[in-house]
Amino acid sequence: MTRRILCLSLMLCLLLALPLPARALEERLDGCAVKLTEGATLEQAVWWTGSDLRTEYQLTIAPGSELRPMLVAGETLCSTGTMAQAVSRAEAGGVHAAAGVNGGYFNTSVLTPAGLVVENGVLRSGAAENAWMTALGFRADGTVLYGKPKESLELRAGDRTLAVESLNLSRGTGLAAFTDDFNAKGNTGASGWGWNLSCTLDGPVRLGTRLTLTVTGVSRDKGAVTVPKGGMVLSLACGQDEEAPEWLRPLRPGDELTLTVGCAKGWETAESAVALLYPLLEDGELCPDLSRALQPRTAVGVKADGTLIVLTVDGRQSGYSVGIGLEALAKRFLALGCVEAATLDGGGSTALGAVMPGETALSLQSSPSGGAARRVVNYLLFVTEEQPTGKAARLVLDPLRVYALTGAKIPLTVKAVDEHGYAASAPKTLSYSIPASLGTVKDGVLYCTGAGVGTLTVSAPGLESVSVPVTVAAEPDSMALYGEVYGAYTSSLRIETGETMDLTVRAWYRHIRLTTRDECFNWSLEAKGGSVDETGKISPAAATGTGTLTVSAGKRSVSIPVSTWTGIPFVDVPTTDPYFEAVRYVYDNHVFAGVNDHRFSPGKVMTRGMLVTVLWRLAGEPEAETAPGFEDVAEDDWFAPAVAWAAETGLVLGYSETRFGPMDDLKKEQIVAILYRAALGAEEAAEAEAEPEGEAKTETKEKDPLEAFTDAETVSDWALDALRWAAEHGMLDPDGDGALLPREPMTRAAVAELMMRYLERE
Repeated sequence: MTRRILCLSLMLCLLLALPLPARALEERLDGCAVKLTEGATLEQAVWWTGSDLRTEYQLTIAPGSELRPMLVAGETLCSTGTMAQAVSRAEAGGVHAAAGVNGGYFNTSVLTPAGLVVENGVLRSGAAENAWMTALGFRADGTVLYGKPKESLELRAGDRTLAVESLNLSRGTGLAAFTDDFNAKGNTGASGWGWNLSCTLDGPVRLGTRLTLTVTGVSRDKGAVTVPKGGMVLSLACGQDEEAPEWLRPLRPGDELTLTVGCAKGWETAESAVALLYPLLEDGELCPDLSRALQPRTAVGVKADGTLIVLTVDGRQSGYSVGIGLEALAKRFLALGCVEAATLDGGGSTALGAVMPGETALSLQSSPSGGAARRVVNYLLFVTEEQPTGKAARLVLDPLRVYALTGAKIPLTVKAVDEHGYAASAPKTLSYSIPASLGTVKDGVLYCTGAGVGTLTVSAPGLESVSVPVTVAAEPDSMALYGEVYGAYTSSLRIETGETMDLTVRAWYRHIRLTTRDECFNWSLEAKGGSVDETGKISPAAATGTGTLTVSAGKRSVSIPVSTWTGIPFVDVPTTDPYFEAVRYVYDNHVFAGVNDHRFSPGKVMTRGMLVTVLWRLAGEPEAETAPGFEDVAEDDWFAPAVAWAAETGLVLGYSETRFGPMDDLKKEQIVAILYRAALGAEEAAEAEAEPEGEAKTETKEKDPLEAFTDAETVSDWALDALRWAAEHGMLDPDGDGALLPREPMTRAAVAELMMRYLERE
């Protein structure tokens, strides 16, 4: 299971925590360490830089450790791969890889290493012009070599001694050597014209050795040439018509040459080595002119006793880790007791992986700036030949540290490992010890009931116990709301009818993310925004509206607006209203709107002015030829155009030539009669267009549809035809007593339902 030492809980939102009291420019806020195996420890530390966080991972390999360093490149030198692929290559040789980091610098365009690479004792790349570069090397027993290897290659051809400019690097103006594992194509990768001398080798290329080369061919070629399997090509750039150099002219297949591979004393013992581009410390002193630019970094340091320290510092991730400058990095190594230090490849290449105790596979612990580990040309792995014993020797605990808010519940996973860090059977009986002021452990779960700083210890008979640091905060320094599922920062929320939304709180203490649970906080939401339970699950209100959600822990709180959207903007028409669907229908279909942007006034009685405006809009808002002409209808009244149209078409006439009564209430039979006239006019027009002239209509006597209502006799004579028509088309519903109530006023909500049935009638 992939896990970082402090887990993803250390990740902060991009906005830093609220301002805190001033602290030192460099202050360690949190950290923990885990023993990988004997003599090898992995530690994580979180630092406050004065303005942001810096997260670093430190791998310490003591002299005599069970882990030894091993450089692993790809199948070909100029190819990239993943750390997992490097581990597979190493473990194919019978070792177990317990940790690893990205290796040396390389040209990202052509994938050539920046300098020296030694793998399994074989010199895979090097250049005379890079002899100034510092390198890190390791002998077969794991002891460290550090300094300038001063690699060199000389070719003896007859009585001539020639300097070979490089091995398995891009060809320049001088003589370059290539082996068949230079690139995936098995060629020199050169462009342009060149003299190429193909040879066989009597052994691998190693530092401090002398090899015999046997010529198999001499040619002048344009572009790359194939390198013989197990052999070498010596290539020299030339012009298209340039003659061969004097030393090359007499050479023929079968001739023997001598290649001498030189190095500084002691480097001939290197089993692995890689060039280091930027020295940080030399003889215990900071190197001059070091950059202060913040970047992700990977670097190595060596103590006087041979202890190796590998540091990776994540960067380019504000709120988690901004990176570190070379000067500050050098000071970190100095503080750790190193006398020598330099950088490996950094930036997007920075990555550290490890097999955590009790696990079986190496997993990424750091957080690469690109969001995923970059493929690189080589890796520095830490391997062991030790095999599992199956006998438990010590306990390990997940998580490796606790940084939580009061009220948190943290499941504890206890495993056992053997003396080499391999998984072993865990005991059934475990004892937990933690200060009562912090909390209690029950059934393998830590209940953070108090507050403070302390240590949690787990022990079992006959095994080495494990202890982890515990910090429990009674109150966070800052809080923010996030989606429980979608994970996005939430500063406001809108919920639609039928939905629910689950929120969670992220809380920070001293800039570090706390482990929490929803029940650690008090949740409250104003009713017009909906309701919220103790886990942050929000259910929408019955009506459109906005309320404030407040979440608190101690004296710290955070509030956001929560809006419910029912499909209509009216706060006075909840989804529980029997007329809700009708109101949504008339709103969606632009039949009529609210009395303002947020209120529909469903209980308000429909007036003549309102109804004619509804019908006018349904007709497409036609413009009347004349003004209304009524004394109670001003030209600038909102209903004036509709009244003029209704009067002109005869759909709704005034009480007299001077009075329309736009604010008068309308009874049900009046409204139905108006709709009947509107529908009848449209139907008669359609029938007249469809019927042949002179064709007689036939009428069938049917049962009166008004007989279904208990008060049908109260319908006015002038409204009988209209109400019968409406009943036939399913537009009328009786009240609870089966009454029609034809002479009662109709509310806006009731008219909305009537209009919905009117428009949807068959």
